[in-house]
Amino acid sequence: MVDFEEFVKDNPSKKIVCIYGNCHTMIVSDILSNDKDFLSDYVIYPIPPIQSISDAGFFEHECFSACDVFILMRQEDSDFYKSEMNCRQPVRAAKILTIQKSDDKM
Repeated sequence: MVDFEEFVKDNPSKKIVCIYGNCHTMIVSDILSNDKDFLSDYVIYPIPPIQSISDAGFFEHECFSACDVFILMRQEDSDFYKSEMNCRQPVRAAKILTIQKSDDKM
């Protein structure tokens, strides 16, 4: 992972955004990274997707307590997405946005 302190130093005037979830976080990141208004104020700190994390100690990383905006793509607990990787403990970001699968059928 990219060193968080160096990342912050390299982006001194930007608010730090972390996006956590499955591989779809790359789509959200791509959309935001192509928005000039977003890029004028924010920068996305790269976090690996949930399927590549094997240790719940990952959530001790300082990005979870020091980012300005945390976007969580909540996953259902399953054999593939273990509950301990679902980031249920508090994140101390200034803003927390949760993207969750809707139970509504279209």
